[in-house]
Amino acid sequence: MTDMVWTVPIALSLIHEGDLDLDEYLYAHGDGRLRDVDGHWISYFPTSGSAAIAPVVWAVESAMRLESLDLYEHLKAAPDWELVARLNQGIASLFAALAVLAVYLTGRVSLGRPQAALLALVAAFGTSLWSTASRDLWQHTVSVFAVAWVVYLLVRAKGHPGWALFWCGLAAGIAYAVRPTNSLLVLLATAYVWVEHRRRLLVFLSGAAVIAIPFVLYNLNLFGSPLAPYFQPDRLGYSPLFWEALAGNLVSPSRGLLVYSPLLLFAAYGLALKVRRRQFDRLDGFLASAIVLHWLAISGFRH
Repeated sequence: MTDMVWTVPIALSLIHEGDLDLDEYLYAHGDGRLRDVDGHWISYFPTSGSAAIAPVVWAVESAMRLESLDLYEHLKAAPDWELVARLNQGIASLFAALAVLAVYLTGRVSLGRPQAALLALVAAFGTSLWSTASRDLWQHTVSVFAVAWVVYLLVRAKGHPGWALFWCGLAAGIAYAVRPTNSLLVLLATAYVWVEHRRRLLVFLSGAAVIAIPFVLYNLNLFGSPLAPYFQPDRLGYSPLFWEALAGNLVSPSRGLLVYSPLLLFAAYGLALKVRRRQFDRLDGFLASAIVLHWLAISGFRH
């Protein structure tokens, strides 16, 4: 079982009970991944991912009823980890595929179909998207989905702002709600929209507000704070192993980005080409900054 084993049961609780706790799953009480908050059993990890997948879970549950299986009552009665694992993997695969679609559409803004398809295939199979993110409902799974759409919509908005910035704000809100370190991307995306599309900043912010308002209200009601404990910024800070972590996140045999996704070195090469050809624009700068800041932030994680 993984940290995300309760993601689907929480989504079912939202659908049927209108909440994000696990009170009705009696066998969950006392699980080390949960905490008792004012008499309610709440996941220590962000529950926003469960809210994001709820429409898919509802569709799956409806299909299962055709086979005379009530998914909610089945999982309430007793744990069925094999079924949960299959559901997690299937839903994760869908979100990973939608992330790849966003990469393809981003490529199509400036590339032909074959080149955009190649770019999408590199994202799917040349990174950990398929081998890790699509295997379970980690925070990263919905995070990658949301971030990929933020990038596409920012690129799309360069020529056709329209409603792209509203949906971009919505995707940015989802990105932060499921993974707190995405706050760096959200802040930079907001700054970019303010600089590049100032007249449409409110459109972007209104999209983000669709997620931000219920997110804050939920946390205020449950924790008495706009942010849940998992989202508190003091979870990141100076670590005596910061410099080692900085290198390890790139080249460690256990989790190094460039060990498992060496094709990403071509992204650095492409960036250098854009600079040399004087094609490096403001959006490139903001996105490159997001990558560097994210790398610095996670290297400061005390664990």
